[in-house]
Amino acid sequence: MDDNGISTEGLLRMSDLARETGVVVGTIKFYIREGLLPPPTVKTGRNMAYYDRSFIERIRMIKELQTKRFLPLDVIRAILDRDDAII
Repeated sequence: MDDNGISTEGLLRMSDLARETGVVVGTIKFYIREGLLPPPTVKTGRNMAYYDRSFIERIRMIKELQTKRFLPLDVIRAILDRDDAII
């Protein structure tokens, strides 16, 4: 639990996401702003948020589509949106 009494068990901080995916914090924030990633799972303050482990796989997918398939972000966003609609 954080200081506000909100359970953050099993959730990751932004720095954890960056470490586990190899993607810098600034890029992850950019992905959130651009709609490639959903908003944080739990936002506990202006500068503190926690993220579900599913963010790791989604970040890895974005990077793979960029680096191996050379797709632009708007195409990646459309692919992710389509996949989200199926689920």
